[in-house]
Amino acid sequence: MHRLQAIGLTLTALIVLVGCNNKEQPATLIITSPPPTVTLDGNIRSMTPRLTATLIPSITPIPSITPTPSETSLPPTDAPTPTPIPTQAVRGTVKFNSPAVNLRDGPGPNFKVIQGVKAGTSLSVLGQTDKKDWYNVRLDEGVEGWLLADLVIVSNIDTIPTLTTADLTRRAERPTAVISSNSTPGGGGSTRSPGVRARGDVLVYCDKPGDQGENRQTLPVGTPITIWWSWFAKTPEQLDDHINYAQYEIRVDEQVISNWQGFRTSVIRKQNNYWVYWYVPIGTPPVGDHKIDFKLTWKQKISDGYQTFGPGGDVETDTGTCVFTIE
Repeated sequence: MHRLQAIGLTLTALIVLVGCNNKEQPATLIITSPPPTVTLDGNIRSMTPRLTATLIPSITPIPSITPTPSETSLPPTDAPTPTPIPTQAVRGTVKFNSPAVNLRDGPGPNFKVIQGVKAGTSLSVLGQTDKKDWYNVRLDEGVEGWLLADLVIVSNIDTIPTLTTADLTRRAERPTAVISSNSTPGGGGSTRSPGVRARGDVLVYCDKPGDQGENRQTLPVGTPITIWWSWFAKTPEQLDDHINYAQYEIRVDEQVISNWQGFRTSVIRKQNNYWVYWYVPIGTPPVGDHKIDFKLTWKQKISDGYQTFGPGGDVETDTGTCVFTIE
């Protein structure tokens, strides 16, 4: 009995001490797992927790879909245009059925005459019209124009290219920097009065000394220019010999003026001699200095009643020049 009382007092004292300690120190919250359920079957078989913690699956990020870059189509590159190979010009020769033919600035008889071309002249045939009746030609000195196809001999005629309408238009629009005759030779006679000067007349050998030449001229732009020269003899027969056998070579700015035969005047008598003149219009040259080169030879020896000319004569070749200015 006394032992039971002693145990009771001891327990009471412990409770009091615990209570005192709780006042002095804050209580500590201890979280414990729920007590396991104990199944007694003689032996402890298993301890099954009341609550089974279920793991929350972590969120696996869905991989972002990286777009596969598509091939960027580059703008098509234009294939280089092949450079056309220029057609080689066909060579031709002016026929001998006329002393000279008219080189024109277009394929037809109504186009302006650029200059005359002597029979036998070699040239390049650049093309032809679709009717094959006119040739676009280039002289060896660079002058380009049109000749009637019947007046040109071509060996390989089948190789001449036919020019299109566009080609003809481009050629018609291209400026022609050629001093040319504005008139068509009139069958051996000029309408000009022989020996009568007009404004714009330029003597082809004006630079000759003495009374054969004259002062150089300066003329305003737009003035129609006519080049001229003359010849005289004691008798009409001697003058006829000169007309029949004389060979004039006239160049203006290096371009041949070969249609001079048609611009001869009638014969007049003056100062006991017989005279003939040539007046060849060459159009309206541009601003600047222009040079005329004159050369005269004869097919055979002749006389003017004062001296002889031509092969074996006193004068075999006569030359001269003249420079005139347009401003």
